[in-house]
Amino acid sequence: MNLPEVPDELRRAPEDDPEFGPRMKALHDRVSKVTEHRQITARQAQHAQRSENSSTYQLGVGLSIAYMFLGFPFVGVLIGAGVNYLTHSSLGIPIGGFVGILVGCFTAISALNRANQNR
Repeated sequence: MNLPEVPDELRRAPEDDPEFGPRMKALHDRVSKVTEHRQITARQAQHAQRSENSSTYQLGVGLSIAYMFLGFPFVGVLIGAGVNYLTHSSLGIPIGGFVGILVGCFTAISALNRANQNR
């Protein structure tokens, strides 16, 4: 069985080629640039994600506080109206509204303190 003849250019090692070194250096430089670009892009994406998460968290805290300022007095007025209906008096709505305002303010302040501690 005769084996085919291998050409001389295939018998040589790639390192023997005078163009091998510069081509490998050029390839290495291209790989380094791509790697650096990917790392920069990944850092920018992480920064954008952190910024977006922070904005979303702050928006949630702000809406919660707004609902506390509006909701607690409203519930206090409703409870006061129920008390007025049951007792046939007229002091339930103002007292319930005032208590609702106080509870809403204290709850909003404690929520702000919690949000500032979580930063």
